[in-house]
Amino acid sequence: MCEQKHTETVVPTYKDVNYFITVVWNDKGYEKYRPDGIVAQITHSAAPNAEDNGVVKTSYQNSGSVSPKTLAYRGVDVSSLITLLSETDETPSATNTSQDVRITPAMNWHYEWTARDDGSVWNVIGEKVEHYTLTTKTVDHGWILEYQIIMPPAPDPVIPGTGEEFPWLPVVLLSVSGVVLVIFGIISRRKAHDK
Repeated sequence: MCEQKHTETVVPTYKDVNYFITVVWNDKGYEKYRPDGIVAQITHSAAPNAEDNGVVKTSYQNSGSVSPKTLAYRGVDVSSLITLLSETDETPSATNTSQDVRITPAMNWHYEWTARDDGSVWNVIGEKVEHYTLTTKTVDHGWILEYQIIMPPAPDPVIPGTGEEFPWLPVVLLSVSGVVLVIFGIISRRKAHDK
């Protein structure tokens, strides 16, 4: 995955914020090379003084319907979440969490979630895809993963046929019918000459 660091000073509002990921394809005429889905890694770094209200709700958009999922941090244990604590036990630092989400055409290449703005820093890392370069653009509360087609693979070369692939059946049938016509002509001529 291609990682781009994004650092900024954030003043928390402690309000719910909608975040999103949108996948954009620049591959007109070569859509057949697109994968059936993209894995995006969402990382979350909570500041050490972040409030301990720790539940973050996530959802994805699929043809206008929203199905909630839950992503948790700061002491809430979820199997799809990896919690990385600081290396020292003496002074706790930021808590980092990470979750992979799969974004598909059925979701209109779009994923979104809601989280409390507590001063935490979010980041998204997109999956590398064969035949494409990836550019990650950060916008207000969102990330655009832009995939640009590089050089599509060359089509398989067409190998000219050899004599073994020649269609012999029509040649044999034409030859046999030609011989039959010649024999028929000779017989007809003899009958006409004998009269």
